[in-house]
Amino acid sequence: MKLIWTKRALRQLENAQDYIAQDNPTAANEVATRIAEAAYLLLTQPKMGRKGRVTDTFEWVVKQTPYLIAYVIEEDTLQILRVIHSKQNWPPRLQ
Repeated sequence: MKLIWTKRALRQLENAQDYIAQDNPTAANEVATRIAEAAYLLLTQPKMGRKGRVTDTFEWVVKQTPYLIAYVIEEDTLQILRVIHSKQNWPPRLQ
């Protein structure tokens, strides 16, 4: 299985890291690392996330962070659609 990040998801990851780095650069790197590691963990068991709020998607809560990864599984590809803060309004569409 291969992992693909949408441009939007990568931008959201970068924005989260930049925001956290304003106060704590070390924490920003730790959060970004946890999110990336969670995405790679999903490659080993892609359906371990819960069913998503948007049809045909899955969600994975990134441990020790306030972030969720929204993703889809298509054949041999796991695509990260969004990196969403848990206090953020959930978008009606992910793609």
